[in-house]
Amino acid sequence: MLKSNIVTVGNIEEINRMIARMKITEGDLEHRHPQLDSVFTLAQNLKNKMSSSDLRTAITEKLEKVKNQWDGTQHGVEVRQHQLKCMLTDSMKWNDQKQEMEKLIGQYEIHLHALLQSSKEKLTKQISENKVLMQDLDKGDARIISFNELSSKLLQDYSGDDTRNVKEIMNHLNTSWINLKHRTCNRQNCLEADLKTVHALLRDLEKFLKWIQEAEATVNVLADALQREPTTPRSDPGRELKKQIEVRG
Repeated sequence: MLKSNIVTVGNIEEINRMIARMKITEGDLEHRHPQLDSVFTLAQNLKNKMSSSDLRTAITEKLEKVKNQWDGTQHGVEVRQHQLKCMLTDSMKWNDQKQEMEKLIGQYEIHLHALLQSSKEKLTKQISENKVLMQDLDKGDARIISFNELSSKLLQDYSGDDTRNVKEIMNHLNTSWINLKHRTCNRQNCLEADLKTVHALLRDLEKFLKWIQEAEATVNVLADALQREPTTPRSDPGRELKKQIEVRG
């Protein structure tokens, strides 16, 4: 294909311009067809008047070459017109899906940013809200898959034209989508890890509080017992236990 006939796949304006050019070319071919018929008639009459078989053969070969080239050009214009019309339809659909994906990613980016700013909220609430976002992103996978399938179709069906823009945008949106999902998933993991840490700390504190209560009860029992017994120069178990508590505290 001539470079002048190559278009950027996905560029609606450029495709429409090329379709208009093909229509002009088709009109020129139709307009010049009578001239071709006249040339063929004159050449045929001239060939019939010649006695030289070599000259007649040369004219015949030349006429066939012109006719084949004409037919090839006409067929090429028709094929290109059909291809451009299909490309236009596919490109319009692709642009619509591209805009939908850009809008969707933008909305989820804003949503995630808002969640990141809510660090003062309860962990359970943050985990719940982040989980909802993860579920929404999972549902959105079908849309990115559909966009990728259409992008791949354009890359394959119109490989003779300029498909770089389609490929670049497809890669960009896929990267943005994957990064968004990874960030949301990583945040979920961090929040759940923080919640486990808090729960573990609360359990430890509860155990320590229980131990203190048991220790205090033991001290009180010993203190009562000492008050009922005569004072002797022996070690004070209650005092020893208090020292242990102070050390552990």
